[in-house]
Amino acid sequence: MESRNQSKCLKGVGKMKVRHVVSTFLIMVLFFGSGFYAHARLFSNSTDGGFDDDPNTPQTAGAYPTASLTIRELIIKGAGAFFKAQGDINSLSEKVEYSDLDGVDWADIKEAVNTALENMYNARYYYRELEIKANQTPYNFDVIIKLIYFHYDCFQYENGLIKDVFNEVKGYLSTGDIRGAYSHISADFDTLIDILETIKNDVDAGTIPANAVMWNLNQTGAKVHMFGQYLARVFEAL
Repeated sequence: MESRNQSKCLKGVGKMKVRHVVSTFLIMVLFFGSGFYAHARLFSNSTDGGFDDDPNTPQTAGAYPTASLTIRELIIKGAGAFFKAQGDINSLSEKVEYSDLDGVDWADIKEAVNTALENMYNARYYYRELEIKANQTPYNFDVIIKLIYFHYDCFQYENGLIKDVFNEVKGYLSTGDIRGAYSHISADFDTLIDILETIKNDVDAGTIPANAVMWNLNQTGAKVHMFGQYLARVFEAL
């Protein structure tokens, strides 16, 4: 099965090369003339290259709180807050896991939940600002063309990426919808906040969170983490 999939992937690459040979010159001009750079890190990084976001362009005073920040800066700040929240969620999971053996330290558990929520609020804040900024900024056509021509299926197969999550990424990027990918992440952040608020209510009432709630929290966090990471990986590969 693996050999057959690999063969199919390679055949697909061959067909794409033949089909687009006439436009090779145009594509090369787009690739090397766009000024696009790949400095992908861990979560949505370098997707800002898909926009003509000139930091020297004057901003409308008071348009929104982070108007002076670039798309790149908003991405980094949002990712940093999310990773902090993930650390808090891992800490919370550890405390819940050990509670049957060591007893419940309610102060520690409450601190973990409250800190996770605070960091998730920050992550959502930056991504909402990112959505506003992205909606007001024109796309970089050169990069959008590269996204449309990218070999997503082969990239997923060759790197062993989780197919269900990567297909969601592909659904946005293959049509050049970077803004939609940001909205997807923002919606997942909302979901994580809703789950954490449910957990906070339980903990404040002196109840250990139900297993199903903790499972949902960790699964949602893992999926959005991979979604953001796969965005960064595609842009690094462009």
